[in-house]
Amino acid sequence: MLSVLQVNSLDLIPWTDGRLLPELYWKINNFIADDCSIKTQLLLAVETILINVIQVSNPVEDLIPIIDAVNEHLTLGEVIHVKEVIDSAVNYEFTETWHAISNFNTEGELTEYIDFLTSLAKISGHCPEEAKSVVQRRIADLEELERHEIGATLPSSKSHIDDKFSDNELKSLFYNLIK
Repeated sequence: MLSVLQVNSLDLIPWTDGRLLPELYWKINNFIADDCSIKTQLLLAVETILINVIQVSNPVEDLIPIIDAVNEHLTLGEVIHVKEVIDSAVNYEFTETWHAISNFNTEGELTEYIDFLTSLAKISGHCPEEAKSVVQRRIADLEELERHEIGATLPSSKSHIDDKFSDNELKSLFYNLIK
C-alpha cells in the first residue's frame, strides 16, 4: 500500500478522494500501532496526496466537502500543511474573486457562486460580503451587456419617418400608372 501511495501513479478524483483521504488518514493514525515502522510514512503519503487533491480541486464546489471531511477526521495541528493548503484555497476564493469568476458567463453560474461563497464562509470563518459584491458587480455587468446587445439588434423605427418624397419624385415613381 505504501508504494502505491508514494509513487504518484494514482489518478486523483477530487470530489471523492478529497472526502475519503481524511478518513483514511484518521484510520491509519488510530488503528495502526505507533511502533509500526511504516505508520509515519503512510500518514505522510496520505497527507501529500490530500494536499495534491486540494490544490487541483476544481470546480470550486469540491472544496466544501473536502474541508468538511478534513474538519471531521483530522486534527489540524497534526496536518499543518493540509491546513495551509486549505487556507490558501479558501483565501483565493475570497480575495481573488474576480479572477475566480472570470470564466462564468451566465447569471445562474454567478448566483450559484454566491451560494458557494456563503457556504464556504460558514465553514471557514471568512466574511463573504466583499467577494459577494464582486460577483454582484459581474452580474450587473452581464445584465448591462445583455441590454446593450438587445438594443443594438433592434431596428430603429425613426429611420423611415423622416423620409419625405417630393411631388416630382412621386410622379416619377407612379408615371406609368398615371398615363
